[in-house]
Amino acid sequence: MQPEQKKARIRQITANRALKRNTPCKESIAMENPTYVATEEEISTSIQRRLHTIEAYMMHGLKSI
Repeated sequence: MQPEQKKARIRQITANRALKRNTPCKESIAMENPTYVATEEEISTSIQRRLHTIEAYMMHGLKSI
């Protein structure tokens, strides 16, 4: 990977992380707006995604999430 490509990739990763930090999850939306009703599918997808992340950390021996 060329130095310019590496810098561009790092900028892209940083931007994606910032977007994820600034995007509320379904549970946060529900806490901010009591009238928001998440569908069962949205909730189960969110939980599955979280469990998948936890399993990945455990599988790779990382201690904190």
